[in-house]
Amino acid sequence: MEVPVVLSNAGYTQSLFTHEKDCLIVPAQNPVALAGALQRLIGDGALRTQMTRGASELLYQYKKDRTSIVREVRAYYDELQW
Repeated sequence: MEVPVVLSNAGYTQSLFTHEKDCLIVPAQNPVALAGALQRLIGDGALRTQMTRGASELLYQYKKDRTSIVREVRAYYDELQW
């Protein structure tokens, strides 16, 4: 969707995502930290742009971007042709 993302640090979040590069990571169940992260995003256009680009690059790296997904779906359909 090409929008910046705020994630909690629950589970494996920090093993895949990088704080301030492709998202903002806040402590789980911490509404004050979440509010602070959202306020940062609202007030910092450069950060929003940087995180959107970083997330797009991450999706591309893991072949989860729009182009890669379409290519994969088409390949499945090609396999099913009779």
